[in-house]
Amino acid sequence: MSRLRPSPQLLPAALAAVAALAPAWADAQGFPGPGRQFCQIELQGEGQVRPSLDNMVLSSRNAGGRSAQAQVTATNSSWRINIDPPAGFSNAPAGGGNASFATWFSGQGATNFSMTPGGEPIRVRRGRTQVTIDFEAQHQGAGFPAGDYAAELTLRCE
Repeated sequence: MSRLRPSPQLLPAALAAVAALAPAWADAQGFPGPGRQFCQIELQGEGQVRPSLDNMVLSSRNAGGRSAQAQVTATNSSWRINIDPPAGFSNAPAGGGNASFATWFSGQGATNFSMTPGGEPIRVRRGRTQVTIDFEAQHQGAGFPAGDYAAELTLRCE
């Protein structure tokens, strides 16, 4: 029986790379002065995937898994957020790369939405939105071999 190690990670490390950063002089509310518009993404926690009982699915929604967390701050309602799914694992043992991927995200705060597919853009409202990101990989064979898995997702605000 194949067992997976308990540390596969969902690494949304590229979150802030796409976001426009706020100027250093932003006020206490996190919004800059007149004429400066931005959408800022702050990673608040990496996710973790766990295997299904049959080792066919690695998911942050499986027992013991954890969703990634980010905070999106927008100065107006012209911004849309979405998730680029990974093309593959950034780390996987031999035989573990034959998988399909899916992402979902939810938001609470200035913008509220629930379990939306990652590729579907969501218009965010002015203010702060807590975003929860879920990731799933389905193996296209006999199941995921034991080992460490990592994937990087990109949360965009454009």
